Amino acid sequence: MVTIPMRKVEIGTFDCGACLVAFSEKTISFYTNEATRFQPRGCPEMIELEMTALTNIEIAKLHGLMCVTGFFGYDVPEHYSSFSVADGPKSRVLFHFVASEGDGLWKGSDRDQQVKSLMQLSSHIKNKTNFNPDRKDFAAELKRFKRRQTGEEHVPKPPEAVYPRKRQPAVSDPPPPLPGGYKVGEKVFFTGASHTFPSGDKLVHGQQGEVTGPANGEATKGKGVSVRFPGNKGDVCCFLTKVHCLIAASAATPPPAPHRHDAARTPSARPPSLVLALPRRPDPSCKPPWPSAPGARRSRMANGGGGSAGEGPDQASPPLAFGR
Repeated sequence: MVTIPMRKVEIGTFDCGACLVAFSEKTISFYTNEATRFQPRGCPEMIELEMTALTNIEIAKLHGLMCVTGFFGYDVPEHYSSFSVADGPKSRVLFHFVASEGDGLWKGSDRDQQVKSLMQLSSHIKNKTNFNPDRKDFAAELKRFKRRQTGEEHVPKPPEAVYPRKRQPAVSDPPPPLPGGYKVGEKVFFTGASHTFPSGDKLVHGQQGEVTGPANGEATKGKGVSVRFPGNKGDVCCFLTKVHCLIAASAATPPPAPHRHDAARTPSARPPSLVLALPRRPDPSCKPPWPSAPGARRSRMANGGGGSAGEGPDQASPPLAFGR
């Protein structure tokens, strides 16, 4: 006699649970599990399958189970009958080996030794034993058969809920423009009233700062920009009406050329704004409204034509102009 512990025994479509199965030259016998749901007749009993009615034993090494078929006298109504469809799930008894070494390992395992001992019981058992040449998955076929019986296989599954996904901005997409046409890194001046926040950050009238992005405050969102002022811990959201950039203070404007007396006399060497600001030479036919000596007239003409000393075009400078 060879005794093999099985982690599960299935008679047709009925699950008998874990059992200790005894193989002899005459019978395959085992007691059902103590739980009622594992008892085919609703009470504990010993199930015996005659070896004289045995037709085939299939050893599925890959799946770790043994499939036994034959014209046995035992039956379970609606679950098992040896006279059911030939080689169908209801005519099979499946013995699932205990896979302590893992499902994929067979050679040298306890299951391998147990099967070898079983085949040594008698020549009849050895001749009826095969190693699943068709590579059938008996357990998977039984599961599909049960689903067809209960109608689960044909019940359509509800469609999965599809939630709209937010479009992620592409890497190549340019950043959205800032309000007022400002750019990140642009220098601006604060023209509003000075103010100190509870955090310690300050707004000083006339202080220069750097634009860091759009304003994200509730009141300033879409109406201002964030500015980083020197000395502050964080950015300050400012309305567009409170910040301005100076055209003359722009980094793109080159610094003025060093003063040269001979270049000042050449109109082409002066900036266009200074050329336009040159005083008009008086008409010789016009007479000044005040009497003057000939020497004073020549002095005024030498100083730039009609102006007083210190008021020549070289001392004039264009006023700073705010932009935006």
